[in-house]
Amino acid sequence: MQTIYHGHSFIEIKTDTLRIMIDPFIEGNTSCDVTVEQLLAEPIDAVIVTHGHNDHVGCTAQISAKYNCPIITSHEL
Repeated sequence: MQTIYHGHSFIEIKTDTLRIMIDPFIEGNTSCDVTVEQLLAEPIDAVIVTHGHNDHVGCTAQISAKYNCPIITSHEL
């Protein structure tokens, strides 16, 4: 398993079979080390959003739409 910190709030988890994004705040994140295009170049299996602040929700909808992957979050969101 590989855990990659992409900058403020955004973490990527890779295993041999899965790719999971946590709080994918990319656009507008000056500390992020990847672009949306780079991120979307490989399939993504799930997105986890810890809470509803914009700097955590980020590109969740765009990722989910591209790969039809589930968004895992709290009931309130």
